[in-house]
Amino acid sequence: MAIMTFIEKIRRCRKCDIRFHKPLVLGDIEKNRFIFLSEEPTKDARDKDFFEYYLGSPNGRFHKEWMSKMGIDIDWLRNNVYITHVYKCCSEMIKSDRNKACAQCLNWLEKKIF
Repeated sequence: MAIMTFIEKIRRCRKCDIRFHKPLVLGDIEKNRFIFLSEEPTKDARDKDFFEYYLGSPNGRFHKEWMSKMGIDIDWLRNNVYITHVYKCCSEMIKSDRNKACAQCLNWLEKKIF
């Protein structure tokens, strides 16, 4: 029997009541030395190309103003960064319900930190 990777375990997680499970975790947490940690992904980030939507187009502020000053381009991000969220799946709930439903996501985050 094959052993699941950490990412596969996150993607199979069904510990909350969110209807559309598509955890946004990109990259290799064991290989990559850099982690970008964000808040809850939006519905658009879940349903569209993550790099284009979440990180913005190459002309957007993230790339044009911030990353370019450090010599970082989108290819470097795709190959060297593990990208994750405090909340793994897009939540379309009101905030009070979301925080309760997404409490399990914090367990995943704690496992990444330690």
